[in-house]
Amino acid sequence: MMEQVVDAVAKEILDKLVTAKTGHSLFPAPRAWAFLLEQSLDPEATADLSCHVRVHRPIVAIGAPVTSFIPQVADKLHTQCVIPLHAEWQRSGGDCRRSHSCG
Repeated sequence: MMEQVVDAVAKEILDKLVTAKTGHSLFPAPRAWAFLLEQSLDPEATADLSCHVRVHRPIVAIGAPVTSFIPQVADKLHTQCVIPLHAEWQRSGGDCRRSHSCG
């Protein structure tokens, strides 16, 4: 179950980044692109092909449950994770000056 959450959040982050750059969503993805996306999130899925996606921005996470899955999302996207102190009760606009990195 947690792996499904991690994959869904990772896909959403990728979709937002691609949409911001191109004006087009990743989804619904053609079958071949969906396969490559799955491979990038789970390189162990097949021995025939491996690929990865690297996000060049840190993921800043707020909200109560973020420590349970955002570090795994950051690992899948080969990026840094920043969780502000008291992230469990912060809303957007929280103080990220005092934070810790994860991962």
